[in-house]
Amino acid sequence: MKISSLLVVGALLTLLTGCAGAAADSGNAAEPEDSSPSQPAPAPAPAPAPTTVVDDPAQFAAAPNDLDAANWQGVHFVSPSKNEGCAILGPEAAEPGLWGCALAAQDWAFPRADPADYCYDAQISCGYGIEVTGDDEPHPRRRGDPGFPAAITIFSTTDDAAQIKTLEYGHSVSYGDVTCVSAEAGISCSDSASGHGFTVSRASYELH
Repeated sequence: MKISSLLVVGALLTLLTGCAGAAADSGNAAEPEDSSPSQPAPAPAPAPAPTTVVDDPAQFAAAPNDLDAANWQGVHFVSPSKNEGCAILGPEAAEPGLWGCALAAQDWAFPRADPADYCYDAQISCGYGIEVTGDDEPHPRRRGDPGFPAAITIFSTTDDAAQIKTLEYGHSVSYGDVTCVSAEAGISCSDSASGHGFTVSRASYELH
């Protein structure tokens, strides 16, 4: 009987010791991983804006052979599409301070319904291009307005057309206070002194 009691007591001690060990081991369990949301990755730096190549205005000084170059002091160029022919004329030119672009074709028209519109009731072709004199505001070109070599070139099929240089996409040229920039979206010209200018292409135009 005593032996049986001792065996029962020993079994109980063994069981209690095992439970205590398990409890001790549970205190050493690995810490759960941090479940808080991770910080977002920093946004990539924006790509740098494309650099415009500034061309030498002396490269754009040529005029067709049948015109007196002295009367066309300034720069003359056509767009890569050959749809826009533009000029920035200097103070000694036949039409001093004239700058703008003529268009061979366009998919839009200037308003002309209101008497305040520049082309209102025009009896001649009006609106095939934009021009400015000095620091005035830009306005539509009318047939009969002073021409310039590049405006003639875009309609020409003669060898004279080759003498007007192309202002390539991504390039700009300045003369006096006026700078023109060539892009696939069109030709943009502006006067740094007056703030006036325009953007023009076959598809659209904007004046400021």
